[in-house]
Amino acid sequence: MSRQTRPECQEPSVGILTSEERSTWARLRKQLMLVDPENATSLKAIETSLFLLVLEGPSPRSLGEQAASSFIGDGENRWFDKSFQLLVFEDGVAAVNVEGSWADAPVLSHMFGFMHDHENIANFSDHPLLLASSANCQALRSTPVKLRWKMTSELAKGMDEAQTKFAKLTQQTDLHVTHMAYFGKGFIKKCYMSPDAFVQMALMLAYYRLYGNMPFTLESAHTRQFFHGRTEYVRSVSSDAVAFVKAMAHLDHASAETKLHLLRRACVTHVEKVREAMNGNGIDKHLFGLRMVTPIHLQNCPVATHCCFK
Repeated sequence: MSRQTRPECQEPSVGILTSEERSTWARLRKQLMLVDPENATSLKAIETSLFLLVLEGPSPRSLGEQAASSFIGDGENRWFDKSFQLLVFEDGVAAVNVEGSWADAPVLSHMFGFMHDHENIANFSDHPLLLASSANCQALRSTPVKLRWKMTSELAKGMDEAQTKFAKLTQQTDLHVTHMAYFGKGFIKKCYMSPDAFVQMALMLAYYRLYGNMPFTLESAHTRQFFHGRTEYVRSVSSDAVAFVKAMAHLDHASAETKLHLLRRACVTHVEKVREAMNGNGIDKHLFGLRMVTPIHLQNCPVATHCCFK
């Protein structure tokens, strides 16, 4: 594998195209398949795989650098369409990059958390199938196959444009990882509040103190209890959230009990909104679905021409 990935043996970094806008990538993907049957074969190998394994170089020195590498990377050794990409650095440090349309992030978080908690208990190193000397292990091994790509000038131009856009987006992205040493979710739960709601209120308060207004924030909630359910959006800003934020920003220290009361009420309201979204009572995905079918099925429907719907 090392010999096949030397600079003189490298194939075009087609993965950068997956960082493009969906319509642009869809157009270039179609061209890529039509150029040569070998491209279609390589695409099929990637798109039908369970996940993508990314072998990275030296491990980042700090949590912030590790987060940036895992979240963004250089764009060339990624395939952002995959359900998830498992990144492994030279020293064994691993991370996961998840594509969010098929499920919410906690799905993968729970899966890898389970693996982390049980890998030592399961004692896989002594499993008959995984013993290096066993015939079963030898049978399971396979030689890596290099994926080949045939390019055209238009595809090469598309890759250059995608790389330029990716670099610009990277420059516009600030990512800082801070270790919270004062308290965690355990303390918040002891205060009878939802950690998620608590953090959402903290984010809105921080934004308000910086910019003087309330942002229109969204949070993803899972709809896994429904067949083929994926996600729904939660509108985090509520009247109770606004009341808490403004009380924190404008009332003096003597109003601590009032602020705590408003925080609890805002958290309860947020939990209720999350529960509604999880139970299929959100509005965003329903309206999005209507918007997608409007050109075909709802051309003469009054709601289709309303300014709010657009």
